[in-house]
Amino acid sequence: MQHDQDIRQGTVHDESIGLPSHSILDGDPPVLVMEPAPGRALSQLLVVTTVPIVWTSKAATMASAFNTVGKQLGRLHRVTNEGECPAIETSSFERYLGSIDTLHEEFDTVQPNQCDRLKEELRCVPLQTARIFTDRTPHNIYFDGEVVTQIDFALSVDAVIQELLTAERGIDLAVSRLPHGRTSQRERLIDAFRTGYAAERPHYERPDEIEQLRCAMDWYLLSWYRSNEDHKLGARLTRRPDISRLRSRIRAAFPE
Repeated sequence: MQHDQDIRQGTVHDESIGLPSHSILDGDPPVLVMEPAPGRALSQLLVVTTVPIVWTSKAATMASAFNTVGKQLGRLHRVTNEGECPAIETSSFERYLGSIDTLHEEFDTVQPNQCDRLKEELRCVPLQTARIFTDRTPHNIYFDGEVVTQIDFALSVDAVIQELLTAERGIDLAVSRLPHGRTSQRERLIDAFRTGYAAERPHYERPDEIEQLRCAMDWYLLSWYRSNEDHKLGARLTRRPDISRLRSRIRAAFPE
């Protein structure tokens, strides 16, 4: 029954949140049939559009695409708002906080008591929840030059900030792993995403503990990369540069 509600919930907003064209086949449970998303994944487009000579003519278009992504997420979170709950009670941060205990094993400058303190600080942080797509990386968002389409989503109830930080980290990693990627490009695209989100949710305020929450998320992804090298091809290709970038981001959260 809940699966039925979840599927129908996802059809209410359609194009305004970037869902692909689709239909529902009645059944128990019902089956959601999606048409192929038009265009190419933003991760693929970034490989070309961030080349300096190309960026001069494509920067505005790519910024507009990520601005639209922000608006789509903002609409989804606004209309499916589920209120607040402690971080430890959200499905995502329950996993993230559960992995913090081993963070000090990766970094010589981090002590076990710092991990304990970080975990305790975040447990009861109130986080807004809503239905989220989950895993909003550029791999899972398609763009054909005009239309932005979300693919591979769950629409499960979870912490809103998880979706926002995942999207921003996705931009950061997608550009950082490119030999020609530039900090200014990352900043422009992330700013466009945030501006789009704020347009739909002008009163949303990020938690004060934003940096600590980001650190917990980054460590979970880094430990996932470390724990299993038998990843799909895409993850194997991005593993080395992503680990380097994630280590840099986490290290900044624990200055010596």
